[in-house]
Amino acid sequence: MNIGLILLIVTLTAMVILAVLQNRAKRSPLTNTRGGSPSRVTLAMQITVSAVLLAAALYIILWGKYDDGTQKFAFGAVGTVIGFWLKLST
Repeated sequence: MNIGLILLIVTLTAMVILAVLQNRAKRSPLTNTRGGSPSRVTLAMQITVSAVLLAAALYIILWGKYDDGTQKFAFGAVGTVIGFWLKLST
């Protein structure tokens, strides 16, 4: 199975889990969505998805046995995650 397809499946699965957990979190007193701050569930899923994508991408980049297209995809994934967190912090 292609690593790009695996990353796509993991990302889509995480997005579905995030949607379900956010729906449940709306009724939970543990989350705080007032004032524009993300809920605990949202932040936890953002960190989890970022960690999984970075781990897979860094494995591809550092292992070095993958073709150029796959490595470009991995570099793109790293750049996307870094860009997401930089945009989120501003």
